[in-house]
Amino acid sequence: MRNITSFILAATFIGSAANAQLTFSPAPRGEPKTVAAAVIRKAGHPCPSVASAKRQPDGGITAACSNGELYLIATVNQVGPVALRCSAAKRLLKISCHK
Repeated sequence: MRNITSFILAATFIGSAANAQLTFSPAPRGEPKTVAAAVIRKAGHPCPSVASAKRQPDGGITAACSNGELYLIATVNQVGPVALRCSAAKRLLKISCHK
């Protein structure tokens, strides 16, 4: 899942065609910084280290990397945990990251 933006776009179009929706649920359990670092690393995003991470009331995690990039960590139905750049979440899905 090197390019999560392309994946989300493809899943959105496929989901629409199949009359299905992407369902977001809480990020995996655990210490937010540790969870965020693992999910961001697995997604292949450039993030030297997670500077801060906070679990939001909806269970998602907002994480800031040491390079300044912000990510939203959540679980997507039938995909698993994903790391989505906050700029892409806002532009593509109209989701704002809480900081």
